[in-house]
Amino acid sequence: MASQKDGTPDEWGATGMYEESSHIFLANKFAPYIKITTNCVGMSNADVKKNCTNVYYNTTEFASYKIADGTTFIFRIFDGNCNSQYGPIMQLKHVCGSILIDTNATGKPNIIGKDIFAFYITKSGIYPQGTEFDRLSMKNYCTSSRIWGQNYNGYRNGGSCTAWVLYNENMDYLRCELDWESGKTSCKK
Repeated sequence: MASQKDGTPDEWGATGMYEESSHIFLANKFAPYIKITTNCVGMSNADVKKNCTNVYYNTTEFASYKIADGTTFIFRIFDGNCNSQYGPIMQLKHVCGSILIDTNATGKPNIIGKDIFAFYITKSGIYPQGTEFDRLSMKNYCTSSRIWGQNYNGYRNGGSCTAWVLYNENMDYLRCELDWESGKTSCKK
């Protein structure tokens, strides 16, 4: 809906990831289309940590708000011109930023891949992280052989689990090694 009203994200006027105002700008573009109960945009880090997310609360890097069911939306711009590239397909050649969805806000475990899931904001729409085309592959960033939420080569293990959950409707990757290449869609198969 934001794109229908204001054009594609590269036309919105956001700048880069090191400008606090860009994260706020991005969150505010989506705000009219989401029923927000707690708007943490503009709050102090301590208040964001208390009310919306106790993981991604640094307001110089993220902007967030919570909805009625307790889910928190956390926004981060990468490149206002949407020139970040995360894969060979069209959607992943024009990444603008990300939305992290924390399904239970400040509730535990607060670990990406367990209760926090990542989506790319692209020129052509919202795209889940961790597809078979993503350079942040499931094989490297959604694996039970690594510690959940820990950084590996600058990215957190669990960050590439979102597509798996959406397409296969399970979180079996928490219990066994799965990836797109194997053809296995659960620990049982």
